[in-house]
Amino acid sequence: MAPGPMQPPPRPGYHYVIGKGYVKNAPKATVGDGVRPGSVKSPVAPLKLPGSLDVKQNGMHVGTINVTATQKFLQSKGYDIHASGQMDKFTKAALADFLNPAHVGGAMAVALHGTHITGTRNPSKWNQLYGTNATHAKAFKPGGTLLDKNGNDPLPSGGSSGQQTVNYKGINQPKAGYEDPNAAAATGAKLFDLSAADAMAGEQYDPQIHDENVALAQNPRDRAQALADIKNWMGQVLSSENTAAARDKSINQAGVASLGSIGANLVASLGGGANAGSAEVAGSAADNAGTLGAIGANQDMYHSDLASILGLEKEGQLSSADAKFQAAKDAILQRLVDLKGQRGQAVTNARTQLQDKNNSILDNRLQYQTHANEYNDAQGQQQFNNRLALNTSITNSILANARVIAAGNRASAPAKGTFLASSANDKNKAAQAALSALTDANGKLIVTDPVQQRQLISAAVRSYGWDPSNPAVANWIGSSIAPLVGTLGH
Repeated sequence: MAPGPMQPPPRPGYHYVIGKGYVKNAPKATVGDGVRPGSVKSPVAPLKLPGSLDVKQNGMHVGTINVTATQKFLQSKGYDIHASGQMDKFTKAALADFLNPAHVGGAMAVALHGTHITGTRNPSKWNQLYGTNATHAKAFKPGGTLLDKNGNDPLPSGGSSGQQTVNYKGINQPKAGYEDPNAAAATGAKLFDLSAADAMAGEQYDPQIHDENVALAQNPRDRAQALADIKNWMGQVLSSENTAAARDKSINQAGVASLGSIGANLVASLGGGANAGSAEVAGSAADNAGTLGAIGANQDMYHSDLASILGLEKEGQLSSADAKFQAAKDAILQRLVDLKGQRGQAVTNARTQLQDKNNSILDNRLQYQTHANEYNDAQGQQQFNNRLALNTSITNSILANARVIAAGNRASAPAKGTFLASSANDKNKAAQAALSALTDANGKLIVTDPVQQRQLISAAVRSYGWDPSNPAVANWIGSSIAPLVGTLGH
């Protein structure tokens, strides 16, 4: 008895297992689940975009394969092919290397009809043989372009043993009760746009990079202002010092002159040289004036030294400020380099995360599609079994009727060896035997008596086991032999 139809594949939210690792912490799949543990996911995306292949069988629509998405899926698995949107021989060859020959059905099976499915899953070796110029080994190998239109290598490196050819015979167009593989594959979340990785990284690093660029632009302005302030401040200090030095010198000179005048006036008031003490007063005034002049000279030297020190301080502050702002600029530049590097790494990490999510979404879609394809295959097999049973019943009925008819024909057929069962050749021989009994060696009629003629003809007919009195035999004698005898008698 043929097995009943399998249950439809699960919808989103159900735990389902079609192979090891596809769904974690889920119940183990059984035959009743409509899946086969270990089945291979078929990389057929459901989206009907440019680059889609409308697959037909015997003029009937079987399904649609998103060739571009399939090619990108194969690229993600390591196969070096172009995402051209065309189901070319390289795409077929890559699919043949990736897919499991035991689980290829639906539109994919029709598209790969005539393609040898190896299921070796060795993209590195495949790329060396059939990849683009970037990856294939460029080694000489007979066979021209290596691949025929179906993606088969006329001289496969691994030999032809174990290869299987996809045969779409018996694959049915989905009808009532069938699952649409493309609709099943479209189930679930939408794919993430990988270009969003840049914006994701920018949210974290672009404000910092902006602030550093602002600081970098402000650095020369701040440096110029700081240097200008130092020059202004130190200029004011040096100017004040010069003013103080000039004033100190003027005061000292005035003091020296005043002491000289005071001494002269005192001497004159004492009566001049007539006074014995006037010489001592004049000498004391001169000593005081000399001492004040010496103090003024020292003051001048102090101001000169202080001006030199202040000038050196100015240059030192200018050099220190310039070095400080240059170091700040270098630090900003280094932080920019670090931030941009971190941003680039963040873009890579975000892209990887998005790609992982997309791969998970595609895996889920492929699970749903594989469920639908396997369910449809089971439905198709059930229908095939039903049709086969019906055709077998019809055939048996026809054979039974044929046996009945044959039996009836045998029952109504003449008995073997009778006149009616005899061939025309046997009848011709009997006629010749009868004529020979009536003629000589030259064919001349020698028996002219009608009674004797009938006796000889009857004897010849009996020698073949026929009864001359049988109406059929008598009619044959009268219509076939008697006219010939009449001809010989004239």
